[in-house]
Amino acid sequence: MEKAPNSLAAANQLLTYFAEYDPTEVTHELDHAFVECATFADDTKYHGEAWQSDFHFKDTVYIEEGVESDYTIAKPNSNNLLNGLYSIVAWLSGKQGTDYKTSYMYTYLMSKFANNENVAKSFALRLLIHYVGDIV
Repeated sequence: MEKAPNSLAAANQLLTYFAEYDPTEVTHELDHAFVECATFADDTKYHGEAWQSDFHFKDTVYIEEGVESDYTIAKPNSNNLLNGLYSIVAWLSGKQGTDYKTSYMYTYLMSKFANNENVAKSFALRLLIHYVGDIV
């Protein structure tokens, strides 16, 4: 990150809060936490963090024949990849107002970590890093 060394330093600092909070959950993070935490969301999904499973994708209806009105299509889940990314980016950047405070991601993580915002943000950044990888 030659173009934004301060941003990388800030992200690495943010990652330390959860690592200090629960070192047993960051066993893959050695010298390069920003990169090594990329598997975090999948590593934890099946170990008590299944609540965030829906954020790994966004269902998109594909209609091969006919039109959408020919089918009964379930209402999409609002807890999806796009919603999760938007909520986390709004929260971590602090540049999009305070609407993120009503998002599932924010309220769940703040509750999970007893309103310890640094630890909650640290967890959220790990999810963000993984979810961005899920897009590609």
